[in-house]
Amino acid sequence: MSGGTKTTIALCKLITSEHFGRVTSLVCVALLDHGTLTLRQLQLVARVTHTHVRRSLAVLIRHSLVQWEDHRAGVRYTALSHRILSRVRFARFIAWVREGKNEICEMMVEELLLHGSATEDNLIPSVCSRCMDNIAPGQNVNQSTLTSEITKNFKMLVREGFVEKVNPPPVTEDLEPSAPVMAADLPLLWRVSVVKLHRGLFHRTLTSGVESRFGPTAGKLLEVMLQLVEETEARCNPECCTYQVINKESVSVSQVQITQALAERGIPVERLKLAGLLSLLANDSSGFVRKSGEASGGQFVVDFHAAFNTLALHLIRSVINERFGSESLRIFNVVLAKPYSEQKDIETVALLAGKDVKQQLYTMLEDGFLSLAEIPKVGADYAPSRTLYFFSVDVQKVALLVIDHCLSAVANMMTRRQHEIRLKQQLLDKNERIENLKESMRAKGCDEEQLDEISALMGDNERRDLESFALRLYKLDQAEVSIDETLFLLQSFVNMSRRIAVF
Repeated sequence: MSGGTKTTIALCKLITSEHFGRVTSLVCVALLDHGTLTLRQLQLVARVTHTHVRRSLAVLIRHSLVQWEDHRAGVRYTALSHRILSRVRFARFIAWVREGKNEICEMMVEELLLHGSATEDNLIPSVCSRCMDNIAPGQNVNQSTLTSEITKNFKMLVREGFVEKVNPPPVTEDLEPSAPVMAADLPLLWRVSVVKLHRGLFHRTLTSGVESRFGPTAGKLLEVMLQLVEETEARCNPECCTYQVINKESVSVSQVQITQALAERGIPVERLKLAGLLSLLANDSSGFVRKSGEASGGQFVVDFHAAFNTLALHLIRSVINERFGSESLRIFNVVLAKPYSEQKDIETVALLAGKDVKQQLYTMLEDGFLSLAEIPKVGADYAPSRTLYFFSVDVQKVALLVIDHCLSAVANMMTRRQHEIRLKQQLLDKNERIENLKESMRAKGCDEEQLDEISALMGDNERRDLESFALRLYKLDQAEVSIDETLFLLQSFVNMSRRIAVF
């Protein structure tokens, strides 16, 4: 998936500029704007020196943001916009690994996300060093034992598909000398499997939806079902964790399997309560779970398409309610339930005045939340008095509209964050100098009184400014994470509806 809308390209430019610098951003945007390019074409389009293009491509390929292919005209490069946008949710990836695994696994994933890829020999000492730095004073830890534990966790991440090999490009004679080629005898590189992490967020979105609708026990039940589904798929095909396209429904799991899995995980659920929960999920209109057979106490499948359709509609309704008000939401629900309705029919069902209905209909139509079909009563005469107007909802179109708004919001927040940092740059530099000086004096064995004198170099007003700045950045980061949750849900819904790569 390369290129994209203007909003997508603008956000990709901000992300690459913030993470890799201006020159690398220029190279990346040139690829997004013009599609697949050779090295020489890219140099002309980006107006960057040959050396800078090579270095930028090496960085982007290392982080899996650009893919390349051999061609008779030379090596051709393509930027992957979906990979660039996924960098916004790195914090969510790390949090999910921390909750599901442990702190060591979290550090390894963070290191690999930060550097793009790394050898095992470089990764393990780096994580070991971070672990040693986090050890409390006075606590004695054997470094050899710690290294062994980190290696064990690394192998577990590889085995479970969180970390995957980087396939090096083959060394061929027609490959340009300037292309970032890895020789065959170089050590094996590893990277985080973004597909695996996205699959985890995909499952978490489903369990959160069930939990908010039916309660925490039902959410835990669906989580166990999804784990069983993943285990079953892994047994049938070990390569399943690399799939980027999700089927519309999962493989079936039986009530007996679910009961055993709950017992193995130490989740106490009585047999009758479990049967009741499964029946509730299967009979609910949301369609998260569907019964597919009666064998082994009942066979159940998770209906991914129906579930994400329910979640997407709920989110779109929330957007309409916030943006246009409750009356517009009522009108939207009527049109959604009865597509291709005329204005007078909508007035009757919604129990609203004709003037209000007309105003709200055309406001939502203008903003793209409704679609209008014009059908002439006679021939091709589209005069207003002789034309029928039917309103409908194209859910995918509305989802794409909200996605575009989300991308714009993320771009605005990143711009605002950069603006805030520029305004307080001098204060941040001063605070950094003071902290470095304190660390240096602490290393020399200076007492607390001398350290307090150094801290006093930062005035009270400056400290308040620094605290206020940190609070603003925190709010921006939290808002960015919240919007990314909306973005991920809608992107998954649209991609699944189109049967293209979900991740």
